[in-house]
Amino acid sequence: MSGPVQRGGVTVEYDNQGRIIHRFRQSTLGELDICPERGRLTLTGNMPRVETDAAGLGTAAHYGIEKAFDALAEHGPLDPDEIYDHMVAEFDRISDMENFEWKKYRRSKVLKYLRSIACVFHSDVYADIRPLGIEIPFKDLVIYEDAERVIMIEGTIDLLDAVLGAADWKTAGDARKFARGFGGEGWKMDRWAIQPTVYIQALLLLGRLDPDAAAWPFTYLVFHLGSKNQAELQKLTVERHQGDLDWLAEKCLSYARLIEAEAAEWPKQDNSALCSELWCPAWDQCKGSNYAEGWPKPSLPSEQKVTVNST
Repeated sequence: MSGPVQRGGVTVEYDNQGRIIHRFRQSTLGELDICPERGRLTLTGNMPRVETDAAGLGTAAHYGIEKAFDALAEHGPLDPDEIYDHMVAEFDRISDMENFEWKKYRRSKVLKYLRSIACVFHSDVYADIRPLGIEIPFKDLVIYEDAERVIMIEGTIDLLDAVLGAADWKTAGDARKFARGFGGEGWKMDRWAIQPTVYIQALLLLGRLDPDAAAWPFTYLVFHLGSKNQAELQKLTVERHQGDLDWLAEKCLSYARLIEAEAAEWPKQDNSALCSELWCPAWDQCKGSNYAEGWPKPSLPSEQKVTVNST
């Protein structure tokens, strides 16, 4: 058997030994961790495609930072206004898409945040980062194989830095998410965040990290979006060990077996803040379908849905 084959709606292939090839994107593994059924919809291509203002803000910030580093190699550093202009151009491209929805911010607030992110990046990060790689793609990296299947990972690593190691840019409305100490939730990133594990494993397979190290650092570079339309830089460094990499393979193996079982529906979870009408595109056909009169729970202030136009 060769070529693409549907297994439970998921497209897989077979190698020349007749083994099923499973490919998992880092982002899809993140969806599977939130909710297996949400991940299955993503794997099968049935997750509704929605671009939101909050996600678009993060994507635009990434784009501006990438352009700032490209400029270093091509003709020298950009100033904050130039970085901001790249961010705005990318956000405008996203907000012009047919599947774009305004859910959380007004455009004026997005632009204020992008202006602040550009300035904070320029003053607090730009001169100190020593990039060894920017936007490093990886694909078809084997993390597990047996007589029946081969499991591969793919994705794109934001940054490999000479000092920080692997790193990723984030935007966050809640400072607690990436904070340590009392009230902070950074311990969750230490304990189970999938992104550091996948990226460390990929960089090892690419030969970009020391395989004999006792542990490998991963740093979140977070622009905390404050209440006054200002961004502040947070840094959170976590470590991954060989046990984490072994667990990644074991976890992916369990998902591969679910695909091979060809179940029409996977277990559903609602114990994440992202299980809501605001943050899950499949809400109306999943948990939300049980509330004919509308979702009765009051939203947190950060989840207030605002109906606005693009001006």
